[in-house]
Amino acid sequence: MSPALRRATVADLVEAETQGRRLELLGGTLVEKEAAGNRHGASHGGVFATVRAPFRGRGGPQGPGGWVCLIEPSVLAGSGDGVVPDVAGWRRERAPSGDEFPLTVAPDWVCEVVYSSHGRDVGQKPPIYLAMNVGHYWVVDLNAMVLTVYRAGPDGWVWVAGVGPEGKVRLEPFDAVELPAADLFGLDEAP
Repeated sequence: MSPALRRATVADLVEAETQGRRLELLGGTLVEKEAAGNRHGASHGGVFATVRAPFRGRGGPQGPGGWVCLIEPSVLAGSGDGVVPDVAGWRRERAPSGDEFPLTVAPDWVCEVVYSSHGRDVGQKPPIYLAMNVGHYWVVDLNAMVLTVYRAGPDGWVWVAGVGPEGKVRLEPFDAVELPAADLFGLDEAP
């Protein structure tokens, strides 16, 4: 096989990371993780901060705890794909520990923030997440201003909810606490 046609491997992904390149390994091809623009970065930081506050650690006065959330973790799928969700969370008892790269424990929840040309986040990656047994998949669409929640089902992703940036919301798998919707879109207040 010609080197130009060789399928990329996890070793290639690890080597790229040592060079400071942020890539995903999808279907044997290394692809650049798109850089976040202002709105994208604000939303993905908002999702992380809003979910993490009540659900981090063992719980307490702010919320029930029980989760470990990370921004843009590199996660290896059993298929050999290497995905980088914008935000991901693991139930505390399953959370990876240490500095493993890429992570090999599949998240229980992932969130992708889409704005412009993020077709991979809603086209290529959802079947990979399903095959990894990710339980919930959120998509924050900044063009439509809709956060869509999906739950893994036996036949694929099942639509659970679609919300805008107004009010407070309870969204699986974090429905034990009301979350301010505007914060999930990276807004200071609802439009």
